[in-house]
Amino acid sequence: MLASILLPEIILTVAACVLFLLGLSRGRAGPRAAVGIALVALIASLVCVFSQAGQISEGSATVLADEGNQFRISAFASYIRMIALGVGVLLILIQSPTKRDGSGNDSLDYGRDAGEFLGLSLLSLAGILLVASSNDLVTLFLGIELASIPTYILVATGRPLSQAQEASLKYFFLGAVSAAILLLGFAYLYGSTGTTRLIGPELVEYRAFDPATGAAIVKERPGGIAQMIATQIGENQTTPTLTGWQMLALALVFIALTFKLAAFPLHSYAGDVYEGSATPVTAFLSFVPKLVGIVAIIKLLHVFSGATVNFNPPEQLDRLLVALAVVTMFLGNVLALRQVSVKRMLAYSSVAHSGYLLAGIALFALRGSPMGDSSLTAVLFYIPIYGVMTTLALSVLMLLPTRQSMRVLGKNVAPPATTAETLEDIAGTGRLHPMLGLAMAVACLSLAGIPLTAGFWAKYELIAPAFTKTSANIDTTVLGLGVIILINSAIGAAYYLRVVAAMWAQPTAEHLPKNPNLPVRGLAMGIVVLGASLIILLLGTVSQAKELLKIEAQQAASGLDGRVGSPIPEADQEDEDVAGLVESNVR
Repeated sequence: MLASILLPEIILTVAACVLFLLGLSRGRAGPRAAVGIALVALIASLVCVFSQAGQISEGSATVLADEGNQFRISAFASYIRMIALGVGVLLILIQSPTKRDGSGNDSLDYGRDAGEFLGLSLLSLAGILLVASSNDLVTLFLGIELASIPTYILVATGRPLSQAQEASLKYFFLGAVSAAILLLGFAYLYGSTGTTRLIGPELVEYRAFDPATGAAIVKERPGGIAQMIATQIGENQTTPTLTGWQMLALALVFIALTFKLAAFPLHSYAGDVYEGSATPVTAFLSFVPKLVGIVAIIKLLHVFSGATVNFNPPEQLDRLLVALAVVTMFLGNVLALRQVSVKRMLAYSSVAHSGYLLAGIALFALRGSPMGDSSLTAVLFYIPIYGVMTTLALSVLMLLPTRQSMRVLGKNVAPPATTAETLEDIAGTGRLHPMLGLAMAVACLSLAGIPLTAGFWAKYELIAPAFTKTSANIDTTVLGLGVIILINSAIGAAYYLRVVAAMWAQPTAEHLPKNPNLPVRGLAMGIVVLGASLIILLLGTVSQAKELLKIEAQQAASGLDGRVGSPIPEADQEDEDVAGLVESNVR
């Protein structure tokens, strides 16, 4: 049962191992074969995910779980897995080698390590799948780190430049600090609840030692953290009252997860890391860690609502989410306004979008179920659209040439990349390359939330619940959060339109070659740019396409709750180990 539940992760891991071995080959065919292996693994994993989702929708159980209840596949987990693998296909395609020696493309230079590079990307995507399905603090931590650790290496090996090495070093050390904070929070969470299971049976039995009589006795305790919180809610309350240790644990966990989101207060690395990384790696960073952080936050909030239909986490968490969302939105947008590097601008734009996602989760927490379900649906609707939009914008940059030289300390030096990265690089290129100019316009207008694009509907679905009246009394916090999202969307439009204006309205840059030749495009890049543009326009203009994605997001939002489809043992090995430790300490 465990192998069948984790089959998508197993496929990606086995494919990654094959790619690592393929990296030993030094021929030109190896890198191109590596891309094919990675794509086949992603598609095979996606087929398995669809199969598991079909079992849930056709069966009587709303959740599939293994015998130990360490992993649970729900509609929510299936949806996250689908969008991770779907966007993962685009991210792998833009990593495809186009150079004759197979050492990468004009934006990416992994030398002879194509197999290792793509294998690390697959492992990072496998980490997302593990986070979506994990039902234990230990496996959740392993999934988060599996998604994160390969990205540190991808940043360093993406191009042989000092900027990339510096970015990787900053990213690694801050990532290590956030991992330590996260692990400390999980330790406090385990210590204050007595279990590492997120959701379990109502009660489990364990053996203990009675110091008064000297006899071994059987005791009962809640089977998971969610069940422990449910007992703290009681009959006459709607929200749980957490102990001081539990609040400390959650505060540490949420602060650590802000690093994955590039949200305040652990956002400062984003500009340097995104700019220093190769452009395909920047696209990878803008989606994968963000998705990991959002999924982990949603799962933990669900658990700390008692894993019941009535989603209503503690009020302290509501206030924390609102504060993080507001500060992150303003900080990201204001910093993005000042940038001349498009990649750095997209880095701080990513910070702002993390604020939008946190605001959606905060609205869900403030309004509770079922009123807040539309906010969670909006967050899940927003995530895949954001992934496609940023991938498209960065893919266009990969296809545009850069200046021949740049002035640094009064000297002409070679630019750090062979493809466009700054506003100066893309000046006037919309007229030289109209199709790429149109693709960038689609990406930027969608990121800004302009009508007839997918980004407009993503922002609309996120904001609409804040202005939906559900009672006679007006919740000023909810309304104020909606207004703040609108203000920040207007601020964000300013720097997105700067990119479009630079490509179409500014004069052609004099630094470009006299006979500019686009980098070798390849079939993969054409598929990404054309496919992502069509997805954004279809979701923005065809109501049926938008509604189809929204329905999937709604099912995922409601799929957080459910019963376990397979029997769960009353006591597992973890309980016996805890009981044995208690007995030894008492003696």
